[in-house]
Amino acid sequence: MATKKNISLARDWVFENCRCFGLKGRKLIAVKIITSEIATNVVKHAYSNGQQKQFSVNIKISSKKLVLTVVDNGSGFHSSKKSGFHYGLLIVRFLADRVRISTFGFHTKVKAVLFLNRNEVCKPVAPKLRLISN
Repeated sequence: MATKKNISLARDWVFENCRCFGLKGRKLIAVKIITSEIATNVVKHAYSNGQQKQFSVNIKISSKKLVLTVVDNGSGFHSSKKSGFHYGLLIVRFLADRVRISTFGFHTKVKAVLFLNRNEVCKPVAPKLRLISN
């Protein structure tokens, strides 16, 4: 469910899995912060009227990059909304090498890519992992 409790669950799940698969240093901290900011945006903005729906978090790590994808089925992302300044997205864009936000119907997908150097990953390859909040 898209609840405050699951923000920390998603953040910690991503952090621990990335750490177990060899990510270290600043990139490990960056991916934890990015996950927290994106999940917080889902909880704050994706669902109205107290709806509690699911969101999913996927990570894929290779020797060259980490791809974090968060998908929700909320109201969609509209950058033109006059809902204030998007500090969380600024943080995500600052920490990630690439960020892509796409809205299709009532789904929003945020994909953040972090390019990795050899010294930032201890293990060369990791499988794709997925967490679905419920």
